[in-house]
Amino acid sequence: MSPAATQSTSTLAINTAQLVALSVLGEIAPPTVSQHYRVEPTGGSPILLPSVGGISYNAGLGDPCVGIAADHVEPGVSIRHPNDKANRALNSFACIGNTATVVSGEAKGATGTVIGTHGGVDHVMVQMAEDVLAQLVIGDSFQIKAYGQGLQLANQPDITVMNMDPGLLARLCHADGQRLSCPVTHHIPAHLLGAGLGEETCYSGDVDIQLF
Repeated sequence: MSPAATQSTSTLAINTAQLVALSVLGEIAPPTVSQHYRVEPTGGSPILLPSVGGISYNAGLGDPCVGIAADHVEPGVSIRHPNDKANRALNSFACIGNTATVVSGEAKGATGTVIGTHGGVDHVMVQMAEDVLAQLVIGDSFQIKAYGQGLQLANQPDITVMNMDPGLLARLCHADGQRLSCPVTHHIPAHLLGAGLGEETCYSGDVDIQLF
C-alpha cells in the first residue's frame, strides 16, 4: 500500500490503495422500550409507537420519515455487537455503502448494504431485499466488509470524507477542479439540527433534524 498510490474513480482521485478493508460483526438487535408510553406533544395524550431496533419490514431506504406512526424508527435491519468495544468498532468502521453479509440463520449468504448509523442506541442499519427480510430473525449475525475510513481525495485535500464507501462516493460525486461536485436535494438551516450536534466525533452516531 504505497502512500503515493491513488486510483482515479469517475474522475475522483481516491487513495484506494491505502485503504484497508476490515471485518466487523453485529447481530440483529431486538426492539427496546425504555418507557411504557410517551406523551403526544400536541394533544397531551399517552401514546406508544414503534422505535429503534429490530427488522423494519415496511420502512427502508428512501421511504418517508415523516407522516408515519413511529418515533425514531430505524430503516432496514438494526444490528449491534453485544460487546461494547466491538460495537464501537462496528459503528466506527462500517461505512455507508459497505456490503453486509448474513453469516448465520436461514438467510445465511444473503447480502445487503450499510445505510447508516444511529447514535445513542449505537446501531448500524442495513438495507436488505424484502424476501431476505422475511427469513431473518432477531439475533442473526451480519459481517460487514468495513471499507472507507481513512479515505482522502488527492485533488481536494481540504475536503474530509468520513463514513462512506469509496465506490458510493464515486457514484454520487465528481471532481470539478479543486472542488467536489455532489447532488443536493435540500438546504437545511443549521438551527434545525438537534441531538448529536457537538458530539466528540463524526465517525459514528448521527444528528437529528428537528421537524417541529
